[in-house]
Amino acid sequence: MDFQRRVTRIVNIGGVPMGGHHPVRVQTMTNLPTSDIDGQVAQILRAAEAGAEYVRVTVPTLKDVEYLALIKERLNRDAGRVTRDAENRQESCMTRDTGPRHASRITRHDIPLIADVHFSPKIAIAAAKVAAKVRINPGNLVEGERRKVKGERKNKDFKIQDLDFLEVMHSVMRPLLDTCKEYGTALRIGTNHGSLSARILDQYGDTPEG
Repeated sequence: MDFQRRVTRIVNIGGVPMGGHHPVRVQTMTNLPTSDIDGQVAQILRAAEAGAEYVRVTVPTLKDVEYLALIKERLNRDAGRVTRDAENRQESCMTRDTGPRHASRITRHDIPLIADVHFSPKIAIAAAKVAAKVRINPGNLVEGERRKVKGERKNKDFKIQDLDFLEVMHSVMRPLLDTCKEYGTALRIGTNHGSLSARILDQYGDTPEG
């Protein structure tokens, strides 16, 4: 079936660009505690050898940001160790008729790491200094901050809806965006249903508009 691919903006993620005319990238996620450094590194290396081009790691706490930095350090230390199988896979992508289909496929072990962050702007900012990309859901990121502010208010009549959502969004996102710009970190902003704030869900519910 013939189709024309929509040309999108190119985003550089840890030296591995996506979008534009670059190939569709392969991303996977580890399923171990981030504190398991040896296990994480082993999974990431296996994923890279299998063809993954980005690997996402859960970062639920500030301590896990430290673990992520250790994982990255270990991977960078082993960056020169490319398996023969990975080299053969890249060579097999070369065809006489069409040339390199995926010439930029990852064959090194410094594969870009993506930090999976929820609820805490502080964790997201810290992770942006380590990871090649940070994945956030702005709804739950801002809702967590609004609820924290609510907890600091002593007035029993105070309602969380009284907080200006966009004002809180600005106060949460601006420092994160500034950090991403400073460190050259990409930011994935979730726009699916699970990424929505309580404000949107309360207003629209489970509808196409919401």
